[in-house]
Amino acid sequence: MGIAVAVACAAGLWQADWLAAETKVGRALTGWVGEPNRPRLLRGLLLAGVLFGVCLALGLVNPVRW
Repeated sequence: MGIAVAVACAAGLWQADWLAAETKVGRALTGWVGEPNRPRLLRGLLLAGVLFGVCLALGLVNPVRW
Protein backbone atom coordinates (compact mmCIF):
# COMPACT_ATOMS: atom_id res chain seq x y z
CA MET A 1 0.00 0.00 0.00
CA GLY A 2 2.80 2.40 0.86
CA ILE A 3 4.53 1.84 -2.46
CA ALA A 4 1.26 2.58 -4.29
CA VAL A 5 0.83 5.85 -2.36
CA ALA A 6 4.42 6.88 -3.04
CA VAL A 7 4.19 6.05 -6.75
CA ALA A 8 0.85 7.84 -7.17
CA CYS A 9 2.18 10.98 -5.48
CA ALA A 10 5.41 10.82 -7.48
CA ALA A 11 3.34 10.62 -10.67
CA GLY A 12 1.43 13.64 -9.41
CA LEU A 13 4.70 15.49 -8.92
CA TRP A 14 5.65 14.62 -12.49
CA GLN A 15 2.36 16.08 -13.76
CA ALA A 16 1.93 18.86 -11.18
CA ASP A 17 1.38 21.61 -13.75
CA TRP A 18 -1.32 19.59 -15.50
CA LEU A 19 -2.99 18.71 -12.18
CA ALA A 20 -3.06 22.36 -11.17
CA ALA A 21 -4.51 23.56 -14.48
CA GLU A 22 -6.88 20.77 -15.52
CA THR A 23 -8.44 19.35 -12.36
CA LYS A 24 -11.19 20.68 -10.15
CA VAL A 25 -8.99 20.57 -7.06
CA GLY A 26 -6.13 22.32 -8.84
CA ARG A 27 -8.40 25.17 -9.87
CA ALA A 28 -9.81 25.34 -6.34
CA LEU A 29 -6.27 25.70 -4.98
CA THR A 30 -5.88 28.78 -7.14
CA GLY A 31 -8.89 30.33 -5.45
CA TRP A 32 -7.72 29.39 -1.97
CA VAL A 33 -4.04 30.33 -2.07
CA GLY A 34 -3.66 32.37 -5.25
CA GLU A 35 -1.83 31.74 -8.50
CA PRO A 36 1.75 32.37 -7.27
CA ASN A 37 1.47 30.00 -4.28
CA ARG A 38 -0.46 27.19 -5.98
CA PRO A 39 2.50 25.25 -7.47
CA ARG A 40 4.45 25.41 -4.23
CA LEU A 41 1.52 24.14 -2.16
CA LEU A 42 0.62 21.38 -4.62
CA ARG A 43 4.20 20.14 -4.88
CA GLY A 44 4.55 20.29 -1.09
CA LEU A 45 1.43 18.19 -0.56
CA LEU A 46 2.52 15.65 -3.16
CA LEU A 47 6.03 15.47 -1.69
CA ALA A 48 4.51 14.86 1.74
CA GLY A 49 2.48 12.04 0.17
CA VAL A 50 5.64 10.50 -1.31
CA LEU A 51 7.40 10.66 2.06
CA PHE A 52 4.36 9.22 3.84
CA GLY A 53 4.13 6.38 1.31
CA VAL A 54 7.81 5.54 1.71
CA CYS A 55 7.50 5.56 5.50
CA LEU A 56 4.41 3.36 5.24
CA ALA A 57 6.23 0.92 2.94
CA LEU A 58 9.22 0.75 5.30
CA GLY A 59 7.02 0.10 8.31
CA LEU A 60 7.89 3.37 10.06
CA VAL A 61 4.23 4.38 9.97
CA ASN A 62 1.57 1.79 10.70
CA PRO A 63 -2.03 1.96 9.56
CA VAL A 64 -4.71 2.30 12.21
CA ARG A 65 -5.78 -1.06 13.56
CA TRP A 66 -9.14 -1.30 15.32
